[in-house]
Amino acid sequence: MLGFTPAWIASFTLPEGTDRLELGDRACPGLRLRFGAREPPVFRWKVTQAGTRRYIQIGPWTSSGRPGHLTLAQAREWLRRLKKAASVGRLDLTEAELRARLDEGRERVSLERNAGQPPSRTVREVAEEWYQRRILPVRPLPNRSVGPSTRICSPPSATAYSPTWTSSNSAAWWTPWWIGERGRSPGPCSRTRSSCGDGRRAVGA
Repeated sequence: MLGFTPAWIASFTLPEGTDRLELGDRACPGLRLRFGAREPPVFRWKVTQAGTRRYIQIGPWTSSGRPGHLTLAQAREWLRRLKKAASVGRLDLTEAELRARLDEGRERVSLERNAGQPPSRTVREVAEEWYQRRILPVRPLPNRSVGPSTRICSPPSATAYSPTWTSSNSAAWWTPWWIGERGRSPGPCSRTRSSCGDGRRAVGA
């Protein structure tokens, strides 16, 4: 193989039993591509600086110009720039520029992905909305002002409590008389005291 090609990179598979493998690009001396089982291919360059050898991660590979990634041609061009900067003592500045370009691309992708989504809400805001929509409309409010012929029925006092007993399968069950037939509070009642015949008190009457 004379050098990397986009088609070859896309079709490359790791040998069986190998989790990571790094190969050099013969068409661009110094450029290396690391393949991993759990990561995309990454371009790297081994450089000696101040007597110390280290790897510079140029960036992850892409075949379609994905932001935050580099095509094969872009990786080769950045390696040329890094080599030139290293020869004049400006490697750190060029490397920082490369990192900034990649980070900018990743941030743009993140903003585009989140565009149009509703803003996040706190638990307090969700609970407040649920209370306003589900609890408040049916909550008995004895002191609420209502029309002259309308009363809100309230649960009885402890002294007026009188359960109704039923039997099912030899087990006794009781239901307080102020609970509706389906096991829920009847809530606001528009009957006046003169027409309220189920034993509940008409508040404010």
